Amino acid sequence: RALGISSVTPQMGEEEIRTMIAAGAQTGTMEAGEAALLEKVFRFGDRQMREIMTPRPEIVWIEQGDSLKEFLEIYTEHTHTRFPVYDGTIENVLGVLSVKDVLANLEDKPENDGSVTGQLQPAFFVPETKSVSETFAVMQEGGHGVVLTVDEFGGIAGLTTMKQMMAVIVGQIGDEGSAPE
Repeated sequence: RALGISSVTPQMGEEEIRTMIAAGAQTGTMEAGEAALLEKVFRFGDRQMREIMTPRPEIVWIEQGDSLKEFLEIYTEHTHTRFPVYDGTIENVLGVLSVKDVLANLEDKPENDGSVTGQLQPAFFVPETKSVSETFAVMQEGGHGVVLTVDEFGGIAGLTTMKQMMAVIVGQIGDEGSAPE
């Protein structure tokens, strides 16, 4: 302070940072790919869950009481890692079935012909208007791999995974051994 140097650091907003990134890309001090990735990071916070969710008609459901055989038929066609489980109607979500839990249960009871829906993880719900970045933070904190989005009437609107959220920033990610769709 004695030399006229202020200890207060000037605040820089999102728009100034975006301008600096764009200028860096134009002048060549930053690679275009890096600039595009940083722009996606900023847009991540601006998007709502409804923009990235899998819509309700495309969700693959497991019904309460489904047997291992029924589950494996579904899993053969849809190799997701988690499936929402419902009872009676898809508005009555009981929880989320993890493939990992199904496999662990097989180890305990290999002859199990009963229901695979006995060990459900709690379902996590957010409004479809909630921001992607807020939802991502809450999912990370709570250890949720999947979130069900609800519309303004409380009905199931869609489903989103952590993988879908990461794709907003880095682009589509293929499964092991396959290219992204």
